[in-house]
Amino acid sequence: MEKARYQREKDQRIQRAAERYEEHGYDRRRAWEWRMEREYGLTPESYAHMFYVKQEEKCAVCGTAEAGRWCIDHCHETGVVRGILCIKCNTALGMADDSADRLLDLLNYLGKS
Repeated sequence: MEKARYQREKDQRIQRAAERYEEHGYDRRRAWEWRMEREYGLTPESYAHMFYVKQEEKCAVCGTAEAGRWCIDHCHETGVVRGILCIKCNTALGMADDSADRLLDLLNYLGKS
């Protein structure tokens, strides 16, 4: 019985999403802006200032300008946005659990070889 209820609720969510899409359409940019403000507290203007003015359209860590995909880096404890990173740097930070000690350990390991 629990599985049937789950499926019914899932079907209802899908139906409501389809109705919203029909009624309002889907604007990827507006959805991105809404998510950026909801999750990170960034307005489109503050994002633009951070990325285009402060970082000069480059990754805040490695300085690459050709990332293909940009990520908003933030502290998972405080929620404070630290910068805009390329996907490689963001992944590296995530895999190291945002730990400076772990990153230093990796750097020391690379220096040994």
